[in-house]
Amino acid sequence: MNSYKLLCSILSFCCVLSMLSAQTIIRLDASMNEQQPEKLLFNNAVDAFRAIPLHGATTIEVAPGVYWLDDPDDPQVRTSPSGIPFAVTVRTDTLRMIGLSGNPSNTIFAVNRGQTQGAIGNYTMMHFIGQSVEADHITFGNYCNVDLEYPDNPAFSRRARSKAVVQAQIAICEGTQTVRMDNCRFISRLNLCPFVGAQRAYFSDCHFECTDDALNGSAFYRHCTFLFFSSRPFYATGLTGAIFYDCDIHTRVSDTQYLTKAGGPVTMINTRWHAPSDSLDIQWSKDDQPYYVCYASGVTLNGMPVEIDRHRPWRTVWCDNPMHRYLIPDPAVTNHYPPWGRELSIHSRMVEWGRHPDEAVPQFERDYFCENPSFRAVHDTLMIEHDGLRAIAVVNIDGQVYLAPDFLVAPRLKMRKGKLHVTYRLTDDSAPKDAETNVDNSLITWYKVLEDGKILPVRQGRVGEVAGIDSMDPFADEVLVSVIPKYLDTEAGYSNEARAYMEVKRGKAQTSSRLLIDTDFRDIPCVVAADLSQTDVWQMDCYKPADTEKYTWTADNSRPSWRFGTAPDGAEGEGLVTFSRGARLWYTPSCPIVGNTTLELWADPCKTAGQGFGSATGQYFDIGIGFDIQSLSGYVLRIERSPDYDHAVLFTICRYENGRTTPVSESVPSDCFRTGFHLKLSHADKKLHVKAERSMHESASVVELSVDAPMSGKSIYMQHTGTCGASALMLHRLRIESF
Repeated sequence: MNSYKLLCSILSFCCVLSMLSAQTIIRLDASMNEQQPEKLLFNNAVDAFRAIPLHGATTIEVAPGVYWLDDPDDPQVRTSPSGIPFAVTVRTDTLRMIGLSGNPSNTIFAVNRGQTQGAIGNYTMMHFIGQSVEADHITFGNYCNVDLEYPDNPAFSRRARSKAVVQAQIAICEGTQTVRMDNCRFISRLNLCPFVGAQRAYFSDCHFECTDDALNGSAFYRHCTFLFFSSRPFYATGLTGAIFYDCDIHTRVSDTQYLTKAGGPVTMINTRWHAPSDSLDIQWSKDDQPYYVCYASGVTLNGMPVEIDRHRPWRTVWCDNPMHRYLIPDPAVTNHYPPWGRELSIHSRMVEWGRHPDEAVPQFERDYFCENPSFRAVHDTLMIEHDGLRAIAVVNIDGQVYLAPDFLVAPRLKMRKGKLHVTYRLTDDSAPKDAETNVDNSLITWYKVLEDGKILPVRQGRVGEVAGIDSMDPFADEVLVSVIPKYLDTEAGYSNEARAYMEVKRGKAQTSSRLLIDTDFRDIPCVVAADLSQTDVWQMDCYKPADTEKYTWTADNSRPSWRFGTAPDGAEGEGLVTFSRGARLWYTPSCPIVGNTTLELWADPCKTAGQGFGSATGQYFDIGIGFDIQSLSGYVLRIERSPDYDHAVLFTICRYENGRTTPVSESVPSDCFRTGFHLKLSHADKKLHVKAERSMHESASVVELSVDAPMSGKSIYMQHTGTCGASALMLHRLRIESF
């Protein structure tokens, strides 16, 4: 029996070995009149890829020509349940593609679709599932936004589908260990993706054209040329990082050129930059976090030596030639550790190209000990240097936190000079006496009491911001305030929460019909609204409008759709940030809106190129005054990303009728929807006037629109259907005045 099992195992192993060692040669030649599948001779690229066996090694020999992997004239829009439509999917162990002419410009694999331009989703030429993929002397081009030029036969040339740049990708790898490309060209613009996803990629004598989020972040680029049309060709580089060796980089950027958007290690050796300006500022990343190290040597700009990231010298190690190795800090040291201190061993690992980082063993280490008696967290940056290499690690040590205080005097509400005030007194701070730390930091929330006895948060304090939240203008007939006791260096006493209640007697001044709201959104409660009819309170939820029904996403009300804090890229400082796609925000005053009404908004989109949103897939921001939130009726200004523009958005006044929208003005493109955006809506004499501009930036175009627009209600209404994260919107300030 054991002998039988052994024999079966041997036979199985032999079968697998034979499949892995099998060699398949496929010939692709567009000049052939007829295909001969039985001889693996094809004139159609899609059929050739379909003939690739699941196992073994396959070589495709490609004669000169242009090979479309998707019919460029088919009007049908490509979609996929996965969200990424692929022209072809190839499953095999090893694939090699060889252009027989030796000139990559003569042998082209082509598609011409991208997000919203012939496809819904980031359209991609190839999905490779296998161990390794190689190519020689071939051009891989997504000509959605780039003209295909074929000088040897102009009949093969083709105009771009659109000059408005969208996500149009080349190839994504899955389960792939290695990518090797020699003398190849990769042509697209946004999200180039030249065989991304493999553990290792090696590009030799290749050419790349791209904008942002484009290059392979785990790759070695040797003797390659690049043409950058924007400032962030990498989204991020992984643990292995990216290496440029003896490369030429041509950039159209004239101010600041970054390499990565989200950071990561990059090495640049003997690389020549060519730019419109000698004053181009080259930086590794806009991100200032010291979590990674970059290496450079022999870098020039327009023929002169240049220092990368000269304002952050700790980021760069200038070296002789670390072409085959660089350092990776042990990621475990970036964790938070207890406040009483702990001895740590800070490891550094040296990785040779071709090896996985997990295989590397610590090369040297440094012992570290820190005790933090303060209540403030300590962020310690450690730097280890050895043999011309550097590792950086960050240790975050939490501060001392003491027990929460209680109340000596419970909270009470008083009305003084037309304002509500909450007064209370805490027990002494349990921490050592320190004028800096023994500071009241209680969490205060104001509520209106509804007719059914339920309470609705109206204003909410943030940690460390007691000042200004301990008083409030009257906003309801019955008011409740909650105080959670806390000092700056203590826990929050959630179990010690105390509340105070008051019936408010309104005077004439408190019942005025004049409306004045001026907020930086810092103190609005970020909770999901349960009742659209409530007044005198900012409310939010997540909602999918009817005109986005052809796009697949779901309104998620399991969490607040907005948050207060920071955001990346173009969003500066702090503000109210979209946190879910479909984020809504509105305010309905209890008093009627009479006379003229003016709304001003200051905001920053995270996108920096003027496109405002992640893609043109029904992504827009609506804002209106005199809106009926219950029936979704009224007039709004719509700011929308369009597939016709990649550095501008469209401004259109729209009319809502029971949730359905109709444009009622012309659509004006503008590049002003960027950092420092300022909007003014004025409603007077049943007309809505719009003026949008970029504050302090005279070069940005100004938008002015005006239409007849009677008020349908009295709400201030905002709706954002864009994606979040790097495509979010930050609101800084909103001022509304009715007079």
